[in-house]
Amino acid sequence: MRITLLILWAAAVVFWGCERSKTITGATASGQVVSFPDTALEDAVRSALQEPSEPITVGDLEGITRFNGNSWGIRDLTGIEYMRSLRYLDLSSNSLDSVPQLASMTTLDTVDLDFNNVADLSPLAEINDLKYLSVAGNGITDIGVLSGSQHLVWLNLDGNDVSDGSPLSSCGQLHNLQLSTNPVSDISFLTDLRLLESLSLGNCPFTDLTPVSALTSLQSLYLANTSIADLSPISSNRFLTTLNLSQCGLTDLNPVRTLTSLEYLYLGNNSITDVEPLRNLSNLRYLALDNNQISDITMLANLRDLYYISLSTNQITSVVPLRGILALQSLNLSANQIVDVRALDENGGLSQDDYVYLYSNPLSDSSKFFWIPRMQERGVIVEYQ
Repeated sequence: MRITLLILWAAAVVFWGCERSKTITGATASGQVVSFPDTALEDAVRSALQEPSEPITVGDLEGITRFNGNSWGIRDLTGIEYMRSLRYLDLSSNSLDSVPQLASMTTLDTVDLDFNNVADLSPLAEINDLKYLSVAGNGITDIGVLSGSQHLVWLNLDGNDVSDGSPLSSCGQLHNLQLSTNPVSDISFLTDLRLLESLSLGNCPFTDLTPVSALTSLQSLYLANTSIADLSPISSNRFLTTLNLSQCGLTDLNPVRTLTSLEYLYLGNNSITDVEPLRNLSNLRYLALDNNQISDITMLANLRDLYYISLSTNQITSVVPLRGILALQSLNLSANQIVDVRALDENGGLSQDDYVYLYSNPLSDSSKFFWIPRMQERGVIVEYQ
């Protein structure tokens, strides 16, 4: 009997010791001091914790849900893996070559790695709930790891070396996709991204815009500095509110005629002579047509909601159509053939702190010494010399 009691007592002691050991180990883990090989990362963490000198513990890091390490010169992320509750991470504009620590940070839903040297995105494959990812300017060539990223809604890949966008065809929840300045020549994968609302494809070598016609939810489209042979596919994107077609070699604006929801339209640096197709775009508020070959702006008289018009470096002689656009706040007519600006003075909407630029025009004396001073008297900022 005594032997049995001794055995039971010994077992109890061992069990109690094990439980106590577990408790101590857990406490030690939370209180364990974290060492950062990269002093720049440590400085960024101390800034986030508002802790300039005390040792940083695992417990301190586990409580962080948002971390902004933008522009600290960080090269090594060792230690960041203890931020086990992190949801938002901004490490843009650093000197990172790799991010293996992110593979274990599965609570993340937002990651910004813009302007680093992170070419390998494989650590992100384990972050199943990732919704917002920005990796612009990293020299990335392969985005296969993003295939099947079912929760991604926002993706920025601008300024990389991606030539094959097909892995994105399975990212069906994407609402925003930025792919500008990549060697993408085939955009057929876009037809599967029916929820896209914003798309950026500027400075890419593709020529066939047909896949964009399937994106009926599209509201913003950036195509600057592309060589599009046929613009007609965008005529079906009826919900577009913002369209950038700057520097696309355009001469014909007829496909834009049906886009009556447009509010912001960028058409600078083309070879446009006729702007009549814009006549019925009555929702336009911002219009940029610099560096074209436009002489007649009669149709602009219909666009009464325009608050910004830029028509510099064209062949315009008459500003009479602008007389009734009372919403105007900023008007650039520099480098045209304008002599008489009386109609601008008669635009009662131009008032205090509004801007009118008339540089490099053959202005008459009456314009310079009468009509322009009248505008200036009511607070309009007119620059012309």
